[in-house]
Amino acid sequence: MTKFLLLALLIFAVLWGPLSRLRGSKNKAPEAKPPTPSQTPRPAAQQDDAQAQDIVPCAHCGVHLPRNDALAGPEHGRGQLFCSAEHRRLGPRSDAAR
Repeated sequence: MTKFLLLALLIFAVLWGPLSRLRGSKNKAPEAKPPTPSQTPRPAAQQDDAQAQDIVPCAHCGVHLPRNDALAGPEHGRGQLFCSAEHRRLGPRSDAAR
C-alpha cells in the first residue's frame, strides 16, 4: 500500500510541473514586442531642426526665452525683443544698469 501511494505521488509530481506551466501560459497576456527604433521617443536634444527654436534674451532684463514667446519692441527695425508687455513698455536697459 505504501509503495502504491509513493508511486502515485511521484507520478503526480512529475505531471504537475508541465501541466501547471501550460495552464500558466494560457492565462498570461501575450508579451509585447520591443519597440522599433522609429517608435521610440527621441530626447529633446535630438529633435529635428524644424522643431528647434531660437532662444533670445529680453532687451530689458536679459532673461532668455524662445523667439516665439518673445514680444517685439516698438522699434521693430532694431530687433528688440522682450519677455513681457511690462518690459516692452519700460524699454531696453542700458548695459551699465544691469
